[in-house]
Amino acid sequence: GVLRKAGYTVTEAGDVAAGVRAAAEPRSLHLLVSDVVLPDGSGADFTERLLAARPTLRALLMSGHTDRADTLRRAPGPRRRFLQKPFAPADLAAAVRALLDAPPE
Repeated sequence: GVLRKAGYTVTEAGDVAAGVRAAAEPRSLHLLVSDVVLPDGSGADFTERLLAARPTLRALLMSGHTDRADTLRRAPGPRRRFLQKPFAPADLAAAVRALLDAPPE
């Protein structure tokens, strides 16, 4: 999709279980992009687990649920951002680039 066309290497996982398996692979991960709601759990909880385990990882969470968006907007930081759905492909690409270019904490 959008991120591959922008030149990024993308590893896909459709749920928390697949994300855990992918994160356990011995590869370099720079950014996690996740929906807040996943089929088998919370994308927000999964994201926080990965951020705790990988100090250099950045995370972009997205949701179309405004109740969840308000909670996430209150806790932004240099390693995490929130993108409200719906958004344009250019908004996704810009959010990814901004997170990757942000200075370390």
